[in-house]
Amino acid sequence: MLRSVKGEKMSRSYCAMIFAWGVACSLISFSIGKANADIIWQGPQNIAGDSDVSTLGDLVKAWGQASSTVNGVAFTSASSGILNSQSGGSNFGGASTVFASLSSSYRTLLDSGNFNASGTGFEGVAGRMAINLTGLNAGRIYEFQAFVNDSRDSGGDTNFGRWNVFDSGANTLQSQRVFQPYDKGTTNIGQHIKGTFTTNTGTQLIRILGDATGGVDTSFINAYQVRDITAVPEPSSILLLSSVAGLTGMFLRKRRRRKEG
Repeated sequence: MLRSVKGEKMSRSYCAMIFAWGVACSLISFSIGKANADIIWQGPQNIAGDSDVSTLGDLVKAWGQASSTVNGVAFTSASSGILNSQSGGSNFGGASTVFASLSSSYRTLLDSGNFNASGTGFEGVAGRMAINLTGLNAGRIYEFQAFVNDSRDSGGDTNFGRWNVFDSGANTLQSQRVFQPYDKGTTNIGQHIKGTFTTNTGTQLIRILGDATGGVDTSFINAYQVRDITAVPEPSSILLLSSVAGLTGMFLRKRRRRKEG
């Protein structure tokens, strides 16, 4: 009987230890999973004009392979934070006829970029890059915007028909594709994309997964910016404030009429 009770106590102790270990591992796994916040992406938009460049909230960082100021935002080529960029270059079509209406500064920004084609990419996958954003403040809301354009009028077809999938890493809930049409010349227009996230740790990873309709899978980016939009009211809040202001104005007008009458 004594052995049985002792064995039962040891069994319970062992089970408790296993349970505690499992909980600890789960917490560690949860912590790691949450270290990279998921990003809520908007749909990609065709490049159209300087107003594409967001000025919402406060600028944190603006990087471009070519330094240029567009819509008041100064992009600099210093410290990109891009992981596994195989190369950077220029002559990506910013001077093509399709962008004749753009400012010279925007065209300069769109004419250069970083890419990974067949080299060893992020996570060991060829054609994949990532952007490691650091120096952010935990609990703040950020907007990320990227620009993807390769609109050369001539050259190898491997540079066109590309998908660039943006996400925040493994087990991400959302992703968004930025499409580079399989065409050359006046109909080949690049795109820009925005996404918002709330950082948990002060850092944020953004992956760029390259895919091609024809040729080599290539991740590509001309420029990106990060903006702190924590203090920017949500559209619903703006609508509520507008409604209150409207009702207040109507009440004051009625009161003034009564006094005048």
